[in-house]
Amino acid sequence: MNWIRSSFKRQVLLILFISMSLLGFGSILKNYVDETQQLNIILESQVMQLNNRFALSISSKIFYNELYEISDAIFNLYEYNYKSAKDSGALFLIKDIAVVDMQEQIIGHSHPRDYFIGIKYHESFLTSNGENRDEYTIDWNKKHNNLYVKTPIYMYGDIIAYLYMNIDPIFLTSQKKQIFNQLFIFGALFLLFLIIVSFILAKLINKPIHELLENLKDIGSGNLNFSSAIQRKDEFFTLATALLSADKRILEQKNELLEIQANLEDMVDERTAELHTTLADLKKFQKQLVETEKMSALGSLVAGVAHEINTPIGVSLTGITFIESETKSIRQALEEQTLGKNVLNEYFDTVVTMSESMHLSLLTAAKLVRSFKQVAIDQHTEDKRHFNLSNYFDEVLLSLNNKLKHENITIKNEIETTIEIYSYAGIFSQVFTNFIMNSLIHAFDKTEEDNVILLKGWIENTSLYLTYEDNGKGIDEKNLKKIFDPFFTTKLGQGGSGLGLNIIYNLILHKLKGNIYCTNKTKGMLMSITIPMKELEDE
Repeated sequence: MNWIRSSFKRQVLLILFISMSLLGFGSILKNYVDETQQLNIILESQVMQLNNRFALSISSKIFYNELYEISDAIFNLYEYNYKSAKDSGALFLIKDIAVVDMQEQIIGHSHPRDYFIGIKYHESFLTSNGENRDEYTIDWNKKHNNLYVKTPIYMYGDIIAYLYMNIDPIFLTSQKKQIFNQLFIFGALFLLFLIIVSFILAKLINKPIHELLENLKDIGSGNLNFSSAIQRKDEFFTLATALLSADKRILEQKNELLEIQANLEDMVDERTAELHTTLADLKKFQKQLVETEKMSALGSLVAGVAHEINTPIGVSLTGITFIESETKSIRQALEEQTLGKNVLNEYFDTVVTMSESMHLSLLTAAKLVRSFKQVAIDQHTEDKRHFNLSNYFDEVLLSLNNKLKHENITIKNEIETTIEIYSYAGIFSQVFTNFIMNSLIHAFDKTEEDNVILLKGWIENTSLYLTYEDNGKGIDEKNLKKIFDPFFTTKLGQGGSGLGLNIIYNLILHKLKGNIYCTNKTKGMLMSITIPMKELEDE
């Protein structure tokens, strides 16, 4: 089958061969059927004539019950037919003759030894397919290749008996064989003719097709040569002309494409150089944006810490001034010898109280400075260090105290206190600070109470998990997929740059090799961060 499918020529020849075979053998079959039907008609006609004449000749004998005369007539007809078939080649041979009365009793038979007169006639060769023709019944039994005929016998217009004949169409059978042999020979000759015609057509079609196929390999080169097809001046000539024209167009287009390709390579080189320059500028700009964001956060941090330090330093300055004033008064009283014991004791008590107050204030200032220093250093260095994650979050909260102390917000630190990591502390500072400031700006209404921020952290399997959540307004669903995009903010012109969460996203994704995603809760939002522990351990 694949051998035929792979060749158009073979398909055409196969279709032609099948079509001509069907037409030829269909015609042969039709002739055979027509001839046999004509022979059948002739045979049936002669048989009916014989039956009618014989029935007429014995009708009076049956009417007068002349059984011996009936038997003689049957015997004479049977013998005459047998001799005719043997000597001159009759169309048919009578095998059985039976005459049966209306009570289905035999009153005459060609084989009286087997079928006695007066017995019930049970053997009927007629089948259900027999054809009834005006009370005559004719049945071709294909199984036995016999013709069975049932003929009514009349006397004065009434049926008085039936004549049964079993006939062997010997001549018809021989004629069918002869016709079949003739048609078989004709079919063989026709098949041979088809083979010869197919071979000639194959030769006529094969050469131009082979030439076309061989030349098609070089189409587009301008070197096609269809010499045989051009000389034919038929459909192959039209096809070859079209292919030559296509070859010329393809060659022209190929040359144009080569020229375009050469120009395109130059354009690609130029564009690539431009893209490299643009990419370098973008990276530089990105770095500048990150630094700007860091400086902005640091400036806010400095302002807050400066405001926080101002109170304990002010208290200390006030205490020193008071002690200095009281000391001058005591010295003057001592010089004037008017200093009493009670006054001196009050002075000592006051100095002790003021010293303790100044000491506490200075400790507070020192703690603020230390936290500010560590956070500031972490935000502007990219070095790893060891730190306790829970304690570091407390330090970040302390640096943001100036922002938080005027807000009605409760911040809960539920990071496991045993988590010690080796990582970029500045990244975690940026993460915590950005999340808290976003909650202050976007999540909470200052008129509401019970505003809560909850930070959790734990280690599970081989990863650090951090969650940050608040019970604020949440994030609009249409904005959830955009919050990590650069320059996306809902507070444009109100202090929002749209870079904070984008920087956080890139630091966690690329620097810490982690993941971050955001979802809404029933009330508020939830940030989830996952970081592999191998990125948080000292190598």
